[in-house]
Amino acid sequence: MDKLRVWIEKKKLLGEVREVNYIDKIVWVVGQWGGFRSEDAIFMKPLMKKDITGKDIFEGDIIQFHDNDGNAGKMIVRYGELEHMVLSKYNQTLKKVKMWGFYFEASDEDKKVLWRAENDDRTENDIEKEIKIVGNIYENKS
Repeated sequence: MDKLRVWIEKKKLLGEVREVNYIDKIVWVVGQWGGFRSEDAIFMKPLMKKDITGKDIFEGDIIQFHDNDGNAGKMIVRYGELEHMVLSKYNQTLKKVKMWGFYFEASDEDKKVLWRAENDDRTENDIEKEIKIVGNIYENKS
């Protein structure tokens, strides 16, 4: 099983999933703090990249980064369907494209999507040197 992180809202617990069990028609999530029903759990997928401190980046993390101009900003790591405009190289027209995957969402509504993980031309090492996890949307939102 890929590494997963889980948030248990009722208990305000965030941790790594150690195992998932199916017992008596109930899916149980087991972490370092015990077991919980899956309906009480919010699962977060790993981005499969690390931040500048070596921590794994997950969906729901709040990250700090510096853009090409050196400006610092904070974004939320999201996973899901993303709709955006793409310039066609063939006929130089814009068209709307839907994609699935990881993307970063700015808190500023004018910059809804700044970066999509799977389509970045920078190397993984570049990304790991620029991003730092500063919180997550469940615990502290810092």
